Amino acid sequence: MSSFVYVLTNPAMPGIVKIGYTDQSDVNVRIAQLYTTGVPVPFEVAYAVKVENAGEVEDALHTAFGPQRVNSQREFFRIDPEQAIVILRLFSHVEATNEASVPAGDVNPEAVAARERLKERNPNIDFQEIGIPIGATLNHTKSDTTITVVGPRRVKLGDTEMSFSAATRTVNAVDYTPAPALYWTYQGRLVREIYLAYHEE
Repeated sequence: MSSFVYVLTNPAMPGIVKIGYTDQSDVNVRIAQLYTTGVPVPFEVAYAVKVENAGEVEDALHTAFGPQRVNSQREFFRIDPEQAIVILRLFSHVEATNEASVPAGDVNPEAVAARERLKERNPNIDFQEIGIPIGATLNHTKSDTTITVVGPRRVKLGDTEMSFSAATRTVNAVDYTPAPALYWTYQGRLVREIYLAYHEE
């Protein structure tokens, strides 16, 4: 049976990723379960794949990044998520980063409810709603690249208008969709921080 191996990030834990696997039929259910009272903000899926030997794949990643492990009893590592993603892409797999939810009957009802609460608490980014105006310049955290906000959820990279996710994918030169708000700043603040501050209010 296929299981998910995932790489998670959390805005409250900069520079740290969680690498694990789940037998849940919907990886989002596992993400919702991890959002407990001890975690200030939800985890985000940087990458997820569906593999037959999930336990072995997870062990391989944990071994590879052993020196960067934060705690020997926990699945957290001080690495860039792309370091783990590059290795995951070498395995035979089906990418599932954006996989949709499954019917409620296939999972624990409490887990489904947790997932739905998670979705309600974390709507998609609307630049204007969170105080980033049209015409604003966003700066990439890992290069000198900038993009311009041209709509509630649209940006312009060079002369090309595209979604925030597509721009992040292009600038990061990857073929998966990273969490865009973690890679751009506005007036010195990470977009993710601005988003969280708005929704906490």
